[in-house]
Amino acid sequence: MRSKMIAAGSMFALASATASASVVNSWINWDAPSGYGSSNVSPGYDYATELLGTIAMPDTSTVYVKLTGEIAQSTTGSGWSRFGEAGTDYWSGSSFTSDNVTSTPTNDRIGLAGYAVTTQTLSFYSDSGRTTAANIENIVLLLTSLGSPSDAGAFDFTQDFDILSSNSNLSRTNPSGGTYRLTGNEGDGAIQFLGSFSSFSWTVNNPELVAYWNLGATSAPPPSDSSNAVPGVGGIAAIAGLGLVGRRRRR
Repeated sequence: MRSKMIAAGSMFALASATASASVVNSWINWDAPSGYGSSNVSPGYDYATELLGTIAMPDTSTVYVKLTGEIAQSTTGSGWSRFGEAGTDYWSGSSFTSDNVTSTPTNDRIGLAGYAVTTQTLSFYSDSGRTTAANIENIVLLLTSLGSPSDAGAFDFTQDFDILSSNSNLSRTNPSGGTYRLTGNEGDGAIQFLGSFSSFSWTVNNPELVAYWNLGATSAPPPSDSSNAVPGVGGIAAIAGLGLVGRRRRR
């Protein structure tokens, strides 16, 4: 009996490891803006309102992205928003990785304060001219430095999400029927959304200086989406479990 239990456990561990190894993550590569031509007076910072990028999806297709919102930059040029900096890894560490996120971007991040522009909207297209909408699913949003220890930062979404990983300073609430809020006190982490999107947006509920983010997609479904369990894992685990139950009944 013990050997059969070990075998079943080994099958589950192997299935889990295989599923984790097969997860593909893709992240938006942003084109740096030509400048930060707008300014917020109090608190003072500069910002751009549009940004373009591309993402090589897990299925190898290319999606073209347009961001309309706030791309914040310090007035001293200290680099809140940064793009394409070789050797700079802003997303390393266990706060950002999980079974669904096994690789992260290294050198793109967007600074977001939210005093000047509260709503951030990403639109997805199948062509470089950005005229034909494309749908992407299994969106993952990486965030770092959301809020401060004494003043929580908050983003409001109209789509529910799972917190995949964090530094324990992120929380999810549902303050109203169609609003799902992510709150952080110097929060770092990754969240994943259920659904397919041709555009994706959120609103800064409590502005601050300053949070950072990047967005991508994973080939793995959200943990809460039981209807899209990773093929093989649930099946093998269930078969192993049923096998053990069956043997116990025959004893």
